[in-house]
Amino acid sequence: MLTPYASGLVAREMQKLEKIKPLESLGDKLLFAYHGKRIEASASSCQCWHFQQLSLACCHIFFIRKAQGKELFELALCPQRWTRAYYRQGIVPHHLPASLNVGRRTTACAMGLNGKHSKVATLCKRIAEL
Repeated sequence: MLTPYASGLVAREMQKLEKIKPLESLGDKLLFAYHGKRIEASASSCQCWHFQQLSLACCHIFFIRKAQGKELFELALCPQRWTRAYYRQGIVPHHLPASLNVGRRTTACAMGLNGKHSKVATLCKRIAEL
């Protein structure tokens, strides 16, 4: 469902769940202390950096969902950009010719900085020729 990177971010936020405590209740929202600020959070949104920048569920959202007896995580909490299906579709833009498709590396060793630069330069030349 989620990319490995997004899964790791969500798992890290879930680990913080037991360490946070709300300051006060604001109806269906809770107020939390966050890096010296007071932020509001609900079961689907939050004012913290993690949610605002990444649009991924944070520990504050998980805390509220747990308190409300809801499932901690559901796919509706994550934008499509963090899903594996979106990632697979977006690797090579569909409007570019197939000749620009770099494909998978067949060598087992990691490419060095010079090799990466050379590959990017070649791709840029091909794009410029379009």
